[in-house]
Amino acid sequence: MKFLILSRVFAETDYYVREKAAEPYIWISIRDPEKRHASPPNDPMRKASIFLAFDDADKEGESFLGRPIQLITDQQAQQIVQFVDSWKDKVGLCIVNCEAGISRSSGTALALSMLINGHDDGIRGNQRFAPNMLVRDKIIQQGEPLAGENTPNWFRAQWDEETQDEPGRI
Repeated sequence: MKFLILSRVFAETDYYVREKAAEPYIWISIRDPEKRHASPPNDPMRKASIFLAFDDADKEGESFLGRPIQLITDQQAQQIVQFVDSWKDKVGLCIVNCEAGISRSSGTALALSMLINGHDDGIRGNQRFAPNMLVRDKIIQQGEPLAGENTPNWFRAQWDEETQDEPGRI
């Protein structure tokens, strides 16, 4: 599965999405808790969407807005995994957007690519992205259903205690 990481602005831009998504795709949209969810273009190539809200943070505390930070939850990570698992054999592309298209979306795409494809799809080495590692870790923790034949043994070790190739390496 391929991943396209976008900001809210690009994700809501009809011509941009149609140009980049020339095949059937699914959409994971992540927003700040106080904002409305992104409005995806009306595109027949988009087969399904999931909308989530959590802050771009990796530890609890108070946001600059004066409210408690809302971190990604285990339930939200599980929703993402279940959503992608139900579509991974039906589409070849997953669009992931967050507000800026830098951290939450790249953390999500990084985890999903590692689980499904067995590699990071160039996300870690791309200076455009700064993956949110809590998002990545939560999705990986819930990600056993997505693990395929391309998933390296050291990655599988997180779920299978009998595999001891290189536990903890991500």
